Amino acid sequence: MTISEVQGAADAQVKGSFSDVAELGNIRGSTHVFNDRLDWMGRKVCSVTKVVSTVITAIAIEPGSGASADEIRIVAKELLCQAKDLADAAAVLIPVDTSDPQFPAYMSALREDAAESISLQWRLAHAFGRRPLTPGQISAIYAEVPQGALSRLHSDRPSADVDADLTVVMVERIALFSVAAEVHAAVTAFDYFHPRPADIVATGVRTIRATADRAFRELVQTQVLSAMKPESELAIRQTLIEQVGTLYAQSYRACARNDVLALEAMNGDERLVMLETAKGSGLPMSHVDEAFERLMGHMLSLICEGIPELRASQAECAPPTDTLTSPADDTEIEAQLR
Repeated sequence: MTISEVQGAADAQVKGSFSDVAELGNIRGSTHVFNDRLDWMGRKVCSVTKVVSTVITAIAIEPGSGASADEIRIVAKELLCQAKDLADAAAVLIPVDTSDPQFPAYMSALREDAAESISLQWRLAHAFGRRPLTPGQISAIYAEVPQGALSRLHSDRPSADVDADLTVVMVERIALFSVAAEVHAAVTAFDYFHPRPADIVATGVRTIRATADRAFRELVQTQVLSAMKPESELAIRQTLIEQVGTLYAQSYRACARNDVLALEAMNGDERLVMLETAKGSGLPMSHVDEAFERLMGHMLSLICEGIPELRASQAECAPPTDTLTSPADDTEIEAQLR
């Protein structure tokens, strides 16, 4: 391939990739655990993990993984507060009595959906410049939904139930299938001119698998695991892989979006030199993994703060060292995740 052909191909990929990289609509929404066989700790860990990971995917867009820990905490608290307000507003629309045994499960589902709605508004506002809907505006939209549709919320909702006979290996393998598809979509949008994009996907899936396993061991200590139902362990492992995978893909997209913008800002000669230097191995990608690790650290910290029962034996869950966290901060995070 000639120099002019390389530059032409590079220009075409840069121009055609931004909309794909910035596309946020294919981010998988949270699934919900409605399984009477899960114990309370299993339900709580799964629900808090989904809410927190959804908020962190929004933070991946703005302020981004490079922001200070204090700035990330401020944004996280703001989004969690909005999600709680939205969930509380939506709760009055559900035709289920608070004494109903299923009410806690409904509230968990509402919190997860509210976090996804608030996260989506944040991502759209900061990726595309769209004015976000307020929790009040979103709850007004909820109020227009026919009551008959709300009464079917339980039966129509996708479930993350796990078969008691499934092994840990099988549950993780099933979860990794969907994760691999999501990572593949992110890499396809912008592959950093790597000669073997499939290698990027494979590396990403391995990173997700290892990170989810490490997160499980940090969140669920031996003494907690010994008292936990097997179904809860499987559900937590499944949830972690799915949410870590979503965070990885979103973090990749955010990095790719910034890198595409940087390429577009270069003049033709600068871009040509960079791409010629990277020919055969692709553009550097170490910053992609570094960004994901930073976001993952904040995600684990917030999960632990939202589940005080895990704190006593959780030295690993201390907030990042550049954050000054007061007991009042911890209480506020916990209250927003109840």
